Amino acid sequence: MASKDPAYEIIKTNKVNLQKYLQAKSSEVLDHSYQTGIVLDSEYASLNSENDPVVQTWRLVNLVLIKGEQVCMIFLEDVLVRLRSEIPLLDQWISQHEQQLNVIGVDLSRTAGKAIPGAASHKPGDDFRELLLKLTSLTRNYDARPGEPAVFLLERMVKPILVPYYRHQETKEHELLARGKQHEELMKRAQREGITYKKLFDHIGKKTHPRLVIVVGTPGSGKTMLSKFIVHSLLSGEKVFARRFEHIVLIRFREINDIGEVSLAELFSKLHSCLGNKADEVFANQERTHFVMDGLDEFGKRLDYANACTDPRKTATVEAIIAALVNGNLLPKASVLITTRPIAMEQLSQVNVDRAVEITGFSNKDKIAFFNKFYQDRSLAERALKLLQENETVNTLSQNPSFCHIAAITLKEHLQKSEHSEIILKSMTDLFTQYVFGLIVHHGRGSCCAKEIVSSLGNMALKGVQQNIQMFSQKDLEEFVVSSSELGSTFINKVFTCEGIKQGSCYSFSHLTMQEFFAAIAVHLSHSTWPVNDVIKAIKDSKDGRFDVFQRFFCGLASSTPWKFFEGILDPPSADYQKEIIEWLNRSMKNRMVDKHRLNSLLHCVHELHDRKSLSDVTRSMTEIDLSFTRLSLPDCAAISWILLQREEPVETLNLFGCGIGTEEMKRLQRGLHRCKHLVLSENEIRDRGLQLLADGMLEREGSLETLVLIECSLTDKSIPALHDIMITNKALRKLGVDGTRFSEEGKQELRSRWTHRGGLDI
Repeated sequence: MASKDPAYEIIKTNKVNLQKYLQAKSSEVLDHSYQTGIVLDSEYASLNSENDPVVQTWRLVNLVLIKGEQVCMIFLEDVLVRLRSEIPLLDQWISQHEQQLNVIGVDLSRTAGKAIPGAASHKPGDDFRELLLKLTSLTRNYDARPGEPAVFLLERMVKPILVPYYRHQETKEHELLARGKQHEELMKRAQREGITYKKLFDHIGKKTHPRLVIVVGTPGSGKTMLSKFIVHSLLSGEKVFARRFEHIVLIRFREINDIGEVSLAELFSKLHSCLGNKADEVFANQERTHFVMDGLDEFGKRLDYANACTDPRKTATVEAIIAALVNGNLLPKASVLITTRPIAMEQLSQVNVDRAVEITGFSNKDKIAFFNKFYQDRSLAERALKLLQENETVNTLSQNPSFCHIAAITLKEHLQKSEHSEIILKSMTDLFTQYVFGLIVHHGRGSCCAKEIVSSLGNMALKGVQQNIQMFSQKDLEEFVVSSSELGSTFINKVFTCEGIKQGSCYSFSHLTMQEFFAAIAVHLSHSTWPVNDVIKAIKDSKDGRFDVFQRFFCGLASSTPWKFFEGILDPPSADYQKEIIEWLNRSMKNRMVDKHRLNSLLHCVHELHDRKSLSDVTRSMTEIDLSFTRLSLPDCAAISWILLQREEPVETLNLFGCGIGTEEMKRLQRGLHRCKHLVLSENEIRDRGLQLLADGMLEREGSLETLVLIECSLTDKSIPALHDIMITNKALRKLGVDGTRFSEEGKQELRSRWTHRGGLDI
């Protein structure tokens, strides 16, 4: 009977010989194992620090066996076969076992691929600098499949534009959604005052070079990628900043959460022994030392400025040590670069920040460049972009680089299978459902463990959403029985293992929004630990906006459509839970006392639902939509328009007074505005172009307008023909408010003369 794990068995049976053959090229074997994803960052650092090639090879082969059949297959095909020409004894062994390897599906035609930068010269005993150079040379996609080579950072990096960050109280709204609304403004600011990463440590006025610089960005905006890129560029000898640095120290906050009391010198040793050995040299050359600290928001402790010490060899808590580096008590002449989400900026309110900048995300031009680079096929990229632009919510989210990547992957899966550009991608729920489905397929859909793994991840994610936790411990993984199989590790980064240079035991989802999606899945399963009524209460009671994205998935999964992808993978959702969610939406839409931020969020929840029968019930109760004085984003406008089109009857009143609506917003609202009786657009920069869009949207449609209020909308005489067209297509129109327009006397007279035949029309 054939073995279920043939690759594992052949390595295990020949382990002693393989270890002996690989010793001569232990460094190259380790490098290739790292490049193919077999060996993760902290594992690489640990193995690489082993000076004895015999011990190093023994540990590597044992690690491969521990990781199971799939990794063993990758090791055979992508490491051993690729290196056979460089190791004669290995080549001989492969020739002897050729038939056996062919039978189990090993591709023996593979040859060595390109090496990781620095690999050839990197030998056991090299210092921390060389290790950092190698670790920052590669990056891996969230969706990387087993054996898929890492991507060279320089090939994938899109150099961001940075704009000054003005410290202010962050809005009580989900960071991702808040920045989505501000994106257009950020793009305009980028044209006026944007800088590149190379100017981060330039002079500020007549002052000397800045000491402390902060880079702010939402999850997935590219903060970690930028920090790796800067470290790699500095170590490669590139003149990145005006000053040159001899010592580069990379500290990832998530890697030091489990450290207690240490001195700075001891912290260096914990990061890497080679760095510890250079502590005296670093302390003596502060002005030539540059700290890159990535992810302040992932630090589980508050910076302790009160106990910040001045002696690098004095023991203190790690939060006091970091605080001392940040405020300049420790190594005051060293330069410090910190990356963080906006939510953690308040931790820096007590220190003198010399420069703070924000990553703008992708412009439309960047998005096009990314898709062309990703697909390496202009025609395919154009089809994908066209599909992306058809969904305003997903398109706007793609301003965030990680979401752009998720969208590109999801669309690629579809476009490669079909010549037709048809895909159901109407909402955030659609995007994440199909993305996660694709990952499950590529990481073992046939596995009997898939259901258990997804369920376990969901329950752990749910705990995180409930308790506002993004970092999980080994204890959490054990509590929720989260597997370390390939499927699990695709969704969960062992952040001290996958990303770090120091071993530890903390974990996080690849992206905060991924965690929110899995949490929503967990709620819908019949064994959910958080009853739907309790979820609804938590959403209603929330004041900080942290449920804004979660509740969209929560409602989107109340439709049967997403679950069709998970048939055979997950248990079907609870029909009772789905019914409760729809009834809650129905009640909420009838509630005239709901605040406008909550109403806007609920409109998106209805949009996510995308179930015709349910939508009919929910939207029927919406007789009035009042979002006056609420700043609307492009996705907000698209959701409003879509909902208006779903109603069987026109909405009585749509009040968009003072919502910051301009031409781009009108483009999104255009198709649905004929489906309301009383429309208020006052105090918006509608202008002539925007009003023409409104008129064009009503052509060849029977409009329902009875009242149209356009007070202070920056209209001129050029808008009179558009107003005439609106009057013709809306036969019930009886009241038109145009006070504060820029009509000339001749224009006003023309307007009156055009409409004299409309009895009862009040202008």
